[in-house]
Amino acid sequence: MRTYQLVHRLVLPSDLETAPGVLQAFPWTCESISNLFDGKHRAQKESWDTVIAEYGGAVAVGRDKRANIVFPDEPSKTPKAFISPINSEIIEKTQVAWALRTNHPLDPLLVVTHNRCIFVWDVGRQSLIGFLRGHGGLITSIAVHPCSPNIFATTSADFTTRVYNLDILPQSPYPPHPRWRPWPGPSAASAAQGFDTLADQGSGIGRRIVLLAGGIYGGHLWDVLGAAFHPRLPLIATCGADRYVKFWRCVPGQSMIREDKPIFSAKLSAARIFSIAWLSDDLLMIHCGMAYAPSPDNPNSRASQDPNSEEESPLHYEKTVPARIVVFRWLGLQRFFPDGWTNDAIQHVRGISTDSQQSNSYTIISSLVLNPPNPPRHGEQQEWISNLGQQNHPRLIFAYPDPALRTVELTEMVTLQVPEELEGVTRDIKRLRLESAASATSASDQGLVHISILGAEKLWKNRVLSAAAVTNAGDILVLDSRGNLWGMRRVHDK
Repeated sequence: MRTYQLVHRLVLPSDLETAPGVLQAFPWTCESISNLFDGKHRAQKESWDTVIAEYGGAVAVGRDKRANIVFPDEPSKTPKAFISPINSEIIEKTQVAWALRTNHPLDPLLVVTHNRCIFVWDVGRQSLIGFLRGHGGLITSIAVHPCSPNIFATTSADFTTRVYNLDILPQSPYPPHPRWRPWPGPSAASAAQGFDTLADQGSGIGRRIVLLAGGIYGGHLWDVLGAAFHPRLPLIATCGADRYVKFWRCVPGQSMIREDKPIFSAKLSAARIFSIAWLSDDLLMIHCGMAYAPSPDNPNSRASQDPNSEEESPLHYEKTVPARIVVFRWLGLQRFFPDGWTNDAIQHVRGISTDSQQSNSYTIISSLVLNPPNPPRHGEQQEWISNLGQQNHPRLIFAYPDPALRTVELTEMVTLQVPEELEGVTRDIKRLRLESAASATSASDQGLVHISILGAEKLWKNRVLSAAAVTNAGDILVLDSRGNLWGMRRVHDK
Protein backbone atom coordinates (compact mmCIF):
# COMPACT_ATOMS: atom_id res chain seq x y z
CA MET A 1 0.00 0.00 0.00
CA ARG A 2 1.21 3.50 -0.80
CA THR A 3 0.36 6.24 1.69
CA TYR A 4 -0.26 9.87 0.78
CA GLN A 5 -0.99 12.94 2.86
CA LEU A 6 -3.50 15.63 1.91
CA VAL A 7 -1.47 18.82 1.60
CA HIS A 8 -3.89 21.32 0.07
CA ARG A 9 -7.41 21.86 -1.15
CA LEU A 10 -8.54 24.46 -3.68
CA VAL A 11 -12.15 25.38 -4.38
CA LEU A 12 -12.74 26.32 -8.01
CA PRO A 13 -15.43 28.78 -9.06
CA SER A 14 -18.39 27.37 -10.96
CA ASP A 15 -21.96 28.19 -11.88
CA LEU A 16 -23.03 24.57 -11.30
CA GLU A 17 -23.14 22.65 -8.04
CA THR A 18 -21.89 19.48 -9.75
CA ALA A 19 -20.11 19.21 -13.10
CA PRO A 20 -17.61 16.86 -14.76
CA GLY A 21 -14.04 18.06 -14.98
CA VAL A 22 -10.64 17.47 -16.58
CA LEU A 23 -7.12 17.93 -15.16
CA GLN A 24 -3.94 18.60 -17.14
CA ALA A 25 -0.69 19.18 -15.25
CA PHE A 26 2.00 21.24 -16.99
CA PRO A 27 3.68 18.55 -19.13
CA TRP A 28 7.24 19.85 -19.64
CA THR A 29 10.42 19.98 -17.56
CA CYS A 30 13.79 21.72 -17.91
CA GLU A 31 15.09 18.83 -20.01
CA SER A 32 12.15 18.94 -22.45
CA ILE A 33 13.69 21.74 -24.52
CA SER A 34 16.15 19.22 -26.04
CA ASN A 35 13.32 17.15 -27.53
CA LEU A 36 10.76 19.79 -28.49
CA PHE A 37 10.70 20.82 -32.15
CA ASP A 38 13.68 18.54 -32.92
CA GLY A 39 15.89 20.49 -30.52
CA LYS A 40 15.52 23.70 -32.52
CA HIS A 41 15.51 25.89 -29.40
CA ARG A 42 18.32 24.33 -27.35
CA ALA A 43 20.14 27.67 -27.36
CA GLN A 44 17.27 29.19 -25.35
CA LYS A 45 17.80 26.81 -22.43
CA GLU A 46 18.21 29.62 -19.90
CA SER A 47 14.98 31.33 -20.97
CA TRP A 48 13.21 27.97 -21.01
CA ASP A 49 14.28 27.33 -17.41
CA THR A 50 12.60 30.60 -16.50
CA VAL A 51 9.36 29.35 -18.08
CA ILE A 52 9.59 26.10 -16.11
CA ALA A 53 10.17 28.04 -12.90
CA GLU A 54 6.99 30.00 -13.63
CA TYR A 55 4.69 27.23 -14.84
CA GLY A 56 6.31 23.94 -13.81
CA GLY A 57 3.83 23.47 -10.97
CA ALA A 58 0.79 24.78 -12.85
CA VAL A 59 -2.32 22.70 -13.36
CA ALA A 60 -5.05 23.41 -15.90
CA VAL A 61 -8.57 22.51 -14.82
CA GLY A 62 -11.42 22.34 -17.30
CA ARG A 63 -14.85 22.53 -15.74
CA ASP A 64 -18.20 24.17 -16.48
CA LYS A 65 -17.23 26.07 -19.69
CA ARG A 66 -14.14 27.57 -18.08
CA ALA A 67 -10.45 26.77 -17.72
CA ASN A 68 -8.60 27.61 -14.52
CA ILE A 69 -4.82 27.55 -14.15
CA VAL A 70 -3.89 27.05 -10.54
CA PHE A 71 -0.61 26.57 -8.66
CA PRO A 72 -1.31 24.06 -5.87
CA ASP A 73 2.18 24.28 -4.36
CA GLU A 74 2.27 28.08 -4.41
CA PRO A 75 -0.98 29.44 -2.95
CA SER A 76 0.36 33.00 -3.18
CA LYS A 77 0.30 32.89 -6.99
CA THR A 78 -2.82 34.37 -8.51
CA PRO A 79 -4.89 31.77 -10.40
CA LYS A 80 -5.63 32.48 -14.04
CA ALA A 81 -9.02 31.86 -15.59
CA PHE A 82 -10.51 31.65 -19.07
CA ILE A 83 -14.29 31.62 -19.53
CA SER A 84 -15.84 30.53 -22.80
CA PRO A 85 -17.61 33.41 -24.57
CA ILE A 86 -20.24 30.98 -25.90
CA ASN A 87 -23.35 30.48 -23.81
CA SER A 88 -24.62 26.93 -23.85
CA GLU A 89 -26.96 24.95 -21.63
CA ILE A 90 -25.29 21.67 -22.58
CA ILE A 91 -23.37 20.17 -19.66
CA GLU A 92 -20.16 18.70 -21.07
CA LYS A 93 -16.55 18.22 -20.11
CA THR A 94 -14.51 21.30 -20.92
CA GLN A 95 -11.36 19.69 -22.33
CA VAL A 96 -7.99 21.41 -21.76
CA ALA A 97 -4.42 20.79 -22.97
CA TRP A 98 -1.11 22.67 -22.93
CA ALA A 99 0.49 23.61 -26.27
CA LEU A 100 3.31 25.66 -27.80
CA ARG A 101 4.07 27.32 -31.14
CA THR A 102 7.26 26.57 -33.03
CA ASN A 103 8.44 30.19 -33.21
CA HIS A 104 7.19 31.14 -29.73
CA PRO A 105 8.29 28.27 -27.45
CA LEU A 106 8.47 30.50 -24.38
CA ASP A 107 4.79 31.44 -24.47
CA PRO A 108 2.68 28.54 -23.11
CA LEU A 109 -0.77 28.20 -24.62
CA LEU A 110 -3.88 26.46 -23.37
CA VAL A 111 -6.23 24.75 -25.81
CA VAL A 112 -9.78 24.76 -24.43
CA THR A 113 -12.89 23.18 -25.93
CA HIS A 114 -16.49 24.11 -25.26
CA ASN A 115 -19.73 23.71 -27.21
CA ARG A 116 -17.92 21.91 -30.09
CA CYS A 117 -15.52 24.83 -30.59
CA ILE A 118 -11.82 25.25 -29.80
CA PHE A 119 -10.22 28.24 -28.10
CA VAL A 120 -6.50 29.01 -27.94
CA TRP A 121 -5.58 31.04 -24.86
CA ASP A 122 -2.23 32.74 -24.29
CA VAL A 123 -1.56 31.98 -20.64
CA GLY A 124 1.06 34.68 -20.02
CA ARG A 125 -0.88 37.52 -21.62
CA GLN A 126 -4.24 36.08 -20.52
CA SER A 127 -5.76 36.77 -23.90
CA LEU A 128 -7.69 34.75 -26.46
CA ILE A 129 -5.54 34.47 -29.59
CA GLY A 130 -7.34 31.76 -31.54
CA PHE A 131 -10.83 30.44 -32.21
CA LEU A 132 -11.47 27.34 -34.32
CA ARG A 133 -14.69 25.71 -35.38
CA GLY A 134 -14.51 22.16 -34.11
CA HIS A 135 -16.78 19.16 -34.60
CA GLY A 136 -20.36 18.26 -35.31
CA GLY A 137 -20.60 16.54 -31.93
CA LEU A 138 -19.28 16.94 -28.41
CA ILE A 139 -15.49 16.98 -28.16
CA THR A 140 -14.30 14.06 -26.02
CA SER A 141 -10.53 14.59 -25.72
CA ILE A 142 -7.47 16.58 -26.81
CA ALA A 143 -4.11 15.01 -27.69
CA VAL A 144 -0.99 17.13 -28.19
CA HIS A 145 2.02 15.90 -30.16
CA PRO A 146 4.76 15.04 -27.62
CA CYS A 147 7.63 16.48 -29.72
CA SER A 148 5.81 19.10 -31.81
CA PRO A 149 3.30 20.66 -29.39
CA ASN A 150 2.06 23.05 -32.08
CA ILE A 151 0.16 20.02 -33.43
CA PHE A 152 -2.88 18.77 -31.55
CA ALA A 153 -5.87 16.55 -32.27
CA THR A 154 -9.43 16.55 -30.98
CA THR A 155 -11.75 13.54 -30.90
CA SER A 156 -15.50 13.76 -30.97
CA ALA A 157 -18.85 12.06 -30.75
CA ASP A 158 -19.30 12.81 -34.47
CA PHE A 159 -17.06 9.75 -35.19
CA THR A 160 -14.14 11.89 -36.39
CA THR A 161 -10.70 12.97 -35.22
CA ARG A 162 -9.38 16.34 -36.43
CA VAL A 163 -5.78 17.53 -36.34
CA TYR A 164 -4.80 21.21 -36.07
CA ASN A 165 -1.59 23.19 -36.52
CA LEU A 166 -1.13 26.32 -34.38
CA ASP A 167 1.69 27.66 -36.56
CA ILE A 168 -0.58 28.64 -39.45
CA LEU A 169 -3.69 30.78 -39.74
CA PRO A 170 -7.22 29.62 -40.51
CA GLN A 171 -8.13 29.52 -44.18
CA SER A 172 -10.70 32.25 -44.72
CA PRO A 173 -12.65 32.68 -46.83
CA TYR A 174 -12.94 29.37 -48.65
CA PRO A 175 -13.00 29.33 -52.43
CA PRO A 176 -16.52 28.96 -53.86
CA HIS A 177 -17.83 25.46 -54.47
CA PRO A 178 -18.78 24.26 -57.95
CA ARG A 179 -22.35 24.59 -59.17
CA TRP A 180 -24.47 21.47 -58.86
CA ARG A 181 -27.53 21.25 -61.05
CA PRO A 182 -30.32 22.21 -60.77
CA TRP A 183 -29.16 24.87 -58.27
CA PRO A 184 -28.17 28.15 -59.97
CA GLY A 185 -25.38 29.11 -57.55
CA PRO A 186 -22.48 27.46 -55.72
CA SER A 187 -23.36 25.01 -52.96
CA ALA A 188 -22.73 25.98 -49.36
CA ALA A 189 -22.69 22.36 -48.18
CA SER A 190 -19.97 19.73 -48.21
CA ALA A 191 -19.60 16.00 -48.23
CA ALA A 192 -20.45 14.13 -45.05
CA GLN A 193 -17.70 14.61 -42.45
CA GLY A 194 -15.86 16.97 -44.77
CA PHE A 195 -14.63 20.47 -43.97
CA ASP A 196 -14.81 22.44 -47.22
CA THR A 197 -17.81 24.58 -46.35
CA LEU A 198 -18.19 28.26 -47.16
CA ALA A 199 -18.05 29.15 -43.46
CA ASP A 200 -14.80 30.41 -42.00
CA GLN A 201 -12.66 27.92 -40.08
CA GLY A 202 -12.12 30.41 -37.34
CA SER A 203 -10.00 33.41 -36.43
CA GLY A 204 -6.64 34.16 -34.88
CA ILE A 205 -4.13 31.30 -35.05
CA GLY A 206 -4.52 27.62 -35.92
CA ARG A 207 -5.79 25.67 -38.89
CA ARG A 208 -7.38 22.27 -39.29
CA ILE A 209 -5.05 20.19 -41.47
CA VAL A 210 -6.23 16.57 -41.20
CA LEU A 211 -9.65 14.98 -40.83
CA LEU A 212 -9.86 11.28 -39.93
CA ALA A 213 -13.36 10.36 -40.94
CA GLY A 214 -15.62 7.68 -39.55
CA GLY A 215 -17.64 5.36 -41.72
CA ILE A 216 -17.91 1.95 -43.31
CA TYR A 217 -14.60 2.19 -45.16
CA GLY A 218 -12.59 1.76 -41.99
CA GLY A 219 -13.22 4.75 -39.73
CA HIS A 220 -14.85 4.68 -36.33
CA LEU A 221 -18.54 3.84 -36.21
CA TRP A 222 -19.22 5.39 -32.83
CA ASP A 223 -17.82 8.12 -30.56
CA VAL A 224 -14.05 8.57 -30.76
CA LEU A 225 -12.85 8.84 -27.15
CA GLY A 226 -9.06 9.12 -27.28
CA ALA A 227 -6.04 9.71 -29.49
CA ALA A 228 -2.24 9.63 -29.22
CA PHE A 229 0.49 10.83 -31.58
CA HIS A 230 3.44 8.58 -32.28
CA PRO A 231 6.52 10.35 -30.85
CA ARG A 232 8.71 9.61 -33.89
CA LEU A 233 6.62 8.48 -36.86
CA PRO A 234 3.87 10.39 -38.73
CA LEU A 235 1.14 8.29 -37.11
CA ILE A 236 -1.75 8.87 -34.78
CA ALA A 237 -3.66 6.18 -32.88
CA THR A 238 -7.35 6.57 -32.03
CA CYS A 239 -9.79 4.56 -29.92
CA GLY A 240 -13.48 4.79 -29.22
CA ALA A 241 -16.82 3.49 -28.09
CA ASP A 242 -16.94 1.06 -31.02
CA ARG A 243 -14.19 -0.96 -29.19
CA TYR A 244 -11.68 -0.44 -31.99
CA VAL A 245 -8.13 0.87 -32.08
CA LYS A 246 -7.02 2.47 -35.34
CA PHE A 247 -3.72 3.85 -36.66
CA TRP A 248 -3.76 6.61 -39.26
CA ARG A 249 -1.25 8.42 -41.40
CA CYS A 250 -0.78 11.93 -40.04
CA VAL A 251 1.44 14.26 -42.04
CA PRO A 252 1.31 17.78 -40.56
CA GLY A 253 1.40 20.47 -43.21
CA GLN A 254 -0.52 23.44 -44.55
CA SER A 255 -2.75 21.56 -46.98
CA MET A 256 -5.88 19.87 -45.67
CA ILE A 257 -6.06 16.08 -45.92
CA ARG A 258 -9.01 13.78 -45.42
CA GLU A 259 -8.39 10.14 -44.48
CA ASP A 260 -11.09 7.48 -44.29
CA LYS A 261 -8.96 4.31 -44.32
CA PRO A 262 -6.58 3.60 -41.42
CA ILE A 263 -3.52 1.41 -41.86
CA PHE A 264 -4.46 -0.63 -38.76
CA SER A 265 -7.87 -1.39 -37.31
CA ALA A 266 -8.69 -4.04 -34.71
CA LYS A 267 -11.35 -4.69 -32.10
CA LEU A 268 -9.31 -4.83 -28.91
CA SER A 269 -11.94 -4.75 -26.21
CA ALA A 270 -15.34 -6.05 -25.19
CA ALA A 271 -16.34 -2.53 -24.12
CA ARG A 272 -15.49 1.11 -24.78
CA ILE A 273 -11.83 2.11 -25.03
CA PHE A 274 -11.40 5.40 -23.20
CA SER A 275 -7.77 6.29 -23.88
CA ILE A 276 -4.60 5.12 -25.60
CA ALA A 277 -0.88 5.87 -25.36
CA TRP A 278 2.33 4.86 -27.16
CA LEU A 279 4.93 3.24 -24.91
CA SER A 280 7.50 2.72 -27.68
CA ASP A 281 7.64 2.53 -31.48
CA ASP A 282 5.33 -0.50 -31.65
CA LEU A 283 4.05 -0.91 -28.07
CA LEU A 284 0.78 0.67 -26.92
CA MET A 285 -1.47 0.72 -23.90
CA ILE A 286 -5.25 1.12 -23.80
CA HIS A 287 -7.75 1.70 -21.00
CA CYS A 288 -10.91 -0.36 -21.56
CA GLY A 289 -14.20 0.08 -19.76
CA MET A 290 -16.57 -2.46 -18.25
CA ALA A 291 -18.97 -4.41 -20.45
CA TYR A 292 -22.55 -4.63 -19.20
CA ALA A 293 -25.43 -6.88 -20.20
CA PRO A 294 -29.03 -7.22 -18.95
CA SER A 295 -29.47 -9.93 -16.36
CA PRO A 296 -32.27 -12.33 -17.43
CA ASP A 297 -32.32 -13.95 -13.98
CA ASN A 298 -33.07 -10.73 -12.16
CA PRO A 299 -36.77 -10.17 -11.44
CA ASN A 300 -36.41 -6.48 -12.28
CA SER A 301 -34.94 -7.17 -15.71
CA ARG A 302 -37.08 -6.34 -18.72
CA ALA A 303 -35.89 -9.59 -20.30
CA SER A 304 -37.70 -11.52 -17.56
CA GLN A 305 -40.96 -9.58 -17.75
CA ASP A 306 -44.17 -10.67 -19.36
CA PRO A 307 -43.92 -9.52 -23.00
CA ASN A 308 -47.64 -8.63 -22.97
CA SER A 309 -47.25 -6.33 -20.00
CA GLU A 310 -47.25 -2.59 -20.72
CA GLU A 311 -45.42 -1.72 -17.50
CA GLU A 312 -41.63 -1.45 -17.52
CA SER A 313 -39.38 -1.63 -14.52
CA PRO A 314 -35.84 -0.22 -14.46
CA LEU A 315 -33.43 -2.42 -16.38
CA HIS A 316 -30.93 -4.16 -14.13
CA TYR A 317 -27.36 -4.56 -15.35
CA GLU A 318 -24.63 -6.86 -14.17
CA LYS A 319 -20.97 -6.68 -15.16
CA THR A 320 -19.92 -9.41 -17.51
CA VAL A 321 -16.37 -8.20 -18.30
CA PRO A 322 -14.37 -6.03 -15.87
CA ALA A 323 -12.46 -2.93 -16.92
CA ARG A 324 -8.90 -3.57 -18.08
CA ILE A 325 -5.59 -1.99 -18.92
CA VAL A 326 -4.08 -3.81 -21.89
CA VAL A 327 -0.61 -3.55 -23.43
CA PHE A 328 -0.28 -4.82 -27.00
CA ARG A 329 2.36 -4.81 -29.72
CA TRP A 330 1.75 -3.77 -33.31
CA LEU A 331 3.36 -6.37 -35.57
CA GLY A 332 3.07 -4.35 -38.79
CA LEU A 333 5.48 -1.52 -38.02
CA GLN A 334 8.32 -2.79 -40.20
CA ARG A 335 5.93 -3.48 -43.07
CA PHE A 336 4.81 0.14 -43.25
CA PHE A 337 7.96 1.83 -41.91
CA PRO A 338 11.01 -0.27 -42.76
CA ASP A 339 14.47 0.77 -41.65
CA GLY A 340 15.75 3.68 -43.70
CA TRP A 341 12.34 5.11 -44.61
CA THR A 342 12.05 8.84 -45.36
CA ASN A 343 9.34 11.41 -44.68
CA ASP A 344 8.45 11.43 -48.37
CA ALA A 345 7.64 7.72 -48.24
CA ILE A 346 4.64 8.29 -45.94
CA GLN A 347 2.69 9.60 -48.92
CA HIS A 348 2.78 6.11 -50.40
CA VAL A 349 1.85 4.21 -47.24
CA ARG A 350 -1.38 2.37 -47.92
CA GLY A 351 -2.95 -0.62 -46.24
CA ILE A 352 -5.10 -3.35 -47.72
CA SER A 353 -8.75 -3.88 -46.85
CA THR A 354 -7.96 -6.18 -43.92
CA ASP A 355 -5.71 -3.51 -42.42
CA SER A 356 -8.47 -0.92 -42.43
CA GLN A 357 -11.30 -3.26 -41.40
CA GLN A 358 -10.00 -5.97 -39.05
CA SER A 359 -6.24 -6.43 -38.82
CA ASN A 360 -4.57 -9.42 -37.19
CA SER A 361 -1.13 -7.84 -36.89
CA TYR A 362 -1.03 -7.46 -33.11
CA THR A 363 -0.26 -9.50 -30.03
CA ILE A 364 -1.26 -8.97 -26.40
CA ILE A 365 1.66 -8.38 -24.01
CA SER A 366 -0.17 -8.00 -20.70
CA SER A 367 -3.64 -7.43 -19.30
CA LEU A 368 -4.50 -5.91 -15.94
CA VAL A 369 -7.99 -6.19 -14.45
CA LEU A 370 -9.52 -3.12 -12.79
CA ASN A 371 -11.96 -4.33 -10.20
CA PRO A 372 -14.30 -1.86 -8.49
CA PRO A 373 -13.20 -1.10 -4.91
CA ASN A 374 -16.58 -2.06 -3.47
CA PRO A 375 -19.56 -4.05 -4.73
CA PRO A 376 -21.53 -1.64 -6.94
CA ARG A 377 -24.89 -0.48 -5.81
CA HIS A 378 -28.05 -1.46 -7.69
CA GLY A 379 -28.11 0.04 -11.20
CA GLU A 380 -24.69 1.67 -10.77
CA GLN A 381 -22.45 1.83 -13.83
CA GLN A 382 -19.33 3.66 -12.74
CA GLU A 383 -16.03 3.58 -14.64
CA TRP A 384 -12.43 4.04 -13.56
CA ILE A 385 -10.80 7.33 -14.55
CA SER A 386 -7.13 7.41 -15.57
CA ASN A 387 -4.45 9.85 -16.73
CA LEU A 388 -3.35 7.51 -19.53
CA GLY A 389 -4.21 9.99 -22.27
CA GLN A 390 -2.05 12.78 -20.80
CA GLN A 391 1.23 11.33 -22.12
CA ASN A 392 3.36 13.25 -19.63
CA HIS A 393 4.06 10.99 -16.64
CA PRO A 394 5.20 7.36 -16.32
CA ARG A 395 2.88 6.76 -13.35
CA LEU A 396 -0.71 5.86 -14.01
CA ILE A 397 -3.29 7.00 -11.50
CA PHE A 398 -6.75 5.41 -11.42
CA ALA A 399 -9.58 7.14 -9.61
CA TYR A 400 -12.97 5.54 -8.98
CA PRO A 401 -15.95 7.92 -8.73
CA ASP A 402 -16.87 6.33 -5.39
CA PRO A 403 -13.64 7.66 -3.85
CA ALA A 404 -10.81 5.18 -4.32
CA LEU A 405 -7.33 5.52 -5.84
CA ARG A 406 -4.91 3.03 -7.40
CA THR A 407 -1.56 3.52 -9.10
CA VAL A 408 0.76 1.52 -11.36
CA GLU A 409 4.00 2.26 -13.18
CA LEU A 410 4.03 1.98 -16.98
CA THR A 411 7.21 -0.08 -16.86
CA GLU A 412 5.51 -2.57 -14.55
CA MET A 413 2.60 -2.98 -16.95
CA VAL A 414 4.94 -4.22 -19.68
CA THR A 415 6.31 -6.96 -17.43
CA LEU A 416 2.92 -8.22 -16.20
CA GLN A 417 1.82 -11.56 -17.56
CA VAL A 418 -1.34 -12.59 -19.35
CA PRO A 419 -3.76 -14.43 -17.00
CA GLU A 420 -2.77 -18.04 -16.21
CA GLU A 421 -5.77 -19.46 -18.04
CA LEU A 422 -4.27 -18.20 -21.28
CA GLU A 423 -0.69 -19.38 -20.87
CA GLY A 424 -1.32 -22.55 -22.83
CA VAL A 425 -2.95 -20.55 -25.60
CA THR A 426 0.03 -18.25 -25.98
CA ARG A 427 2.35 -21.22 -26.45
CA ASP A 428 0.24 -22.62 -29.27
CA ILE A 429 -0.52 -19.52 -31.31
CA LYS A 430 1.60 -16.53 -32.20
CA ARG A 431 -1.08 -13.91 -31.70
CA LEU A 432 -3.26 -13.77 -28.65
CA ARG A 433 -6.66 -12.19 -29.22
CA LEU A 434 -8.06 -9.82 -26.62
CA GLU A 435 -11.49 -11.46 -26.88
CA SER A 436 -9.93 -14.51 -25.24
CA ALA A 437 -8.31 -12.38 -22.58
CA ALA A 438 -11.58 -10.59 -21.87
CA SER A 439 -13.46 -13.85 -21.45
CA ALA A 440 -10.96 -15.18 -18.90
CA THR A 441 -12.36 -15.70 -15.44
CA SER A 442 -9.28 -14.30 -13.75
CA ALA A 443 -10.00 -11.26 -11.58
CA SER A 444 -6.40 -10.63 -10.60
CA ASP A 445 -5.36 -7.02 -10.07
CA GLN A 446 -1.65 -7.74 -9.64
CA GLY A 447 0.47 -4.69 -10.30
CA LEU A 448 -2.05 -2.21 -8.91
CA VAL A 449 -0.94 -0.41 -5.76
CA HIS A 450 -3.68 0.74 -3.40
CA ILE A 451 -3.40 4.30 -2.16
CA SER A 452 -4.28 5.26 1.38
CA ILE A 453 -5.02 8.93 2.06
CA LEU A 454 -4.36 10.05 5.62
CA GLY A 455 -7.35 11.89 7.00
CA ALA A 456 -9.42 11.55 3.83
CA GLU A 457 -12.26 9.44 5.16
CA LYS A 458 -14.25 12.34 6.58
CA LEU A 459 -13.30 14.87 3.89
CA TRP A 460 -14.27 12.65 0.96
CA LYS A 461 -17.52 11.40 2.38
CA ASN A 462 -20.42 11.68 -0.10
CA ARG A 463 -18.13 13.04 -2.83
CA VAL A 464 -17.74 11.88 -6.44
CA LEU A 465 -14.33 12.00 -8.11
CA SER A 466 -14.26 13.21 -11.73
CA ALA A 467 -10.56 13.55 -12.71
CA ALA A 468 -7.06 12.64 -11.54
CA ALA A 469 -3.54 13.60 -12.59
CA VAL A 470 0.10 13.24 -11.54
CA THR A 471 2.40 16.29 -11.48
CA ASN A 472 6.04 16.33 -12.60
CA ALA A 473 7.01 16.18 -8.93
CA GLY A 474 5.02 12.97 -8.44
CA ASP A 475 2.17 14.49 -6.42
CA ILE A 476 -1.38 13.28 -7.06
CA LEU A 477 -4.16 15.71 -7.89
CA VAL A 478 -7.82 14.73 -7.70
CA LEU A 479 -10.82 16.79 -8.75
CA ASP A 480 -14.29 16.05 -7.43
CA SER A 481 -17.60 16.94 -9.06
CA ARG A 482 -18.15 19.86 -6.66
CA GLY A 483 -15.09 21.72 -7.91
CA ASN A 484 -12.67 20.83 -5.09
CA LEU A 485 -9.08 20.17 -6.20
CA TRP A 486 -7.24 17.94 -3.72
CA GLY A 487 -3.45 17.68 -3.65
CA MET A 488 -1.72 14.66 -2.11
CA ARG A 489 1.95 14.03 -1.41
CA ARG A 490 3.54 10.64 -0.85
CA VAL A 491 4.49 9.81 2.74
CA HIS A 492 5.74 6.22 2.89
CA ASP A 493 5.11 2.68 1.60
CA LYS A 494 4.05 -0.46 3.40
